[in-house]
Amino acid sequence: MSIPNTRPPQIVPPMPSDPLTASRWDQTRLRRRMLEGDWQDDLRDRYLLALGQVRARAHGELDYSANPFRVICQELSVLYDRSPHVRHEDRTVETESFLGRNGPISRAQLWPLMARVQPFIIGCREYFLRVTAYEDGSLTYRPVAPDMVMAAPDHERPDQPIYIEEIRLRKIQGHGLVWTLDCLSIEDPSYPYYRVFLTEGGTKKGMEITEQVLGGRFEGESYPYYREGAPVLPYVLYHAQKNGDRLFDPYAAREIVEGSLNLAVGYSFFWHCLRDASWPQRWVANGRPAGLAATDTDAGRRLEITTDPATLLILESSGDGLDSSPMQVTAGQFSSPMDLEKLERSLSSYGQRLAQDAGLPASDIQRLGGNARSGYAIALTSEGRREAQRKYAPLQAASDQELIGLSAALLNGATGSTLPESGYVVSYAAIPLSPDDLRERRAHIVQLIQAGLMDRVQGYMELHPGLTEQEAAAELARIDRDKAFQNTLTR
Repeated sequence: MSIPNTRPPQIVPPMPSDPLTASRWDQTRLRRRMLEGDWQDDLRDRYLLALGQVRARAHGELDYSANPFRVICQELSVLYDRSPHVRHEDRTVETESFLGRNGPISRAQLWPLMARVQPFIIGCREYFLRVTAYEDGSLTYRPVAPDMVMAAPDHERPDQPIYIEEIRLRKIQGHGLVWTLDCLSIEDPSYPYYRVFLTEGGTKKGMEITEQVLGGRFEGESYPYYREGAPVLPYVLYHAQKNGDRLFDPYAAREIVEGSLNLAVGYSFFWHCLRDASWPQRWVANGRPAGLAATDTDAGRRLEITTDPATLLILESSGDGLDSSPMQVTAGQFSSPMDLEKLERSLSSYGQRLAQDAGLPASDIQRLGGNARSGYAIALTSEGRREAQRKYAPLQAASDQELIGLSAALLNGATGSTLPESGYVVSYAAIPLSPDDLRERRAHIVQLIQAGLMDRVQGYMELHPGLTEQEAAAELARIDRDKAFQNTLTR
């Protein structure tokens, strides 16, 4: 029942010889396939394992519509629904040409890209973004899956890499389309390097092709990636959760991945029952349908007759009795062998449990379409989406700010510009409150201020998430000045 791999052989990524890295890659690639919709083979293999060859082949096509893992990751990815606001902490620094509408970040469409990448960060637990700056002042951002990377961590910051080997597919003159290794190291800050190798025996380094690919050697003083005088890797590693003690955490939430595969097996079986076993089973003894037609097939000749609720099925005796008289034909039916409603309720409860195991409280989940109970009809309420934003914003903001600073540093190196290479602040657009919720929040904040339990600055920050205390105080001072000016005009 397993379909063949339709990709050209050379396109299939190699696997590393190290068993730990191979296991990490295997788990991450499963998650990526489920997030990208390319998990047909995985479901077929799981269905064969659950039901066996004979039953699985008899059940026909599978149902790929149930994938709570993908839906949960998408529902939790709310930070980039609208473009974040980026500024520099020093407001006297001119950054409009860099951060503005026509700046290189906007032209590179970073934030629309991050809206696509965030579900992969949550689902795969980590994801890389590689930055490239060009002499014309443009930037590109390329997502790099962790199952295409081998890396060594910084001993002082174990969740940040200082050495990276990235598997990349390149067309090399004399070799054709081949897998290569991009090796970048800042382990020795006095001698960083960027080298490229052909792969051999999986992901092992073969012949070095650095000059052929990059047009020169980039080692030591020729290394092209510096930030504030120190060598850096042109990658930012995004984490779904702060690890602190490790670089990768590929097996977190594995229960949701396995459960989603099992749920798809259940819904495929449900679809088989709905299609093939949702009506009473008819039977006949001592008889056969009249008017059978012979049809030639690849498996031989088959006798068949067309049946339909609008047709009349005529039965004839299958032979003679002991007294040479025709045998009596007996017909009847069994009731449907499957209670589809109970089966669907069981699958729905299983899908609901997966959502709760993923950390989505029942109060934050709304159902789509009235009485829809299926696990893959999960949708977060507005409050649930705001909670997801509060959960992921601090960690994502730190990585986004690192990414903006790295982009500025690489642009400075490529164009000779003098952009600040640190000090950027990223704040995410709050998910809008309903008019009633907004009215209640304003009234609650006013009551707290009047009761002396909150000052005006704190209240303003509550109404405008993302502002610092200094910015809120400055805004309130401006409002007070405007009010005083308006009062002078009305006197």
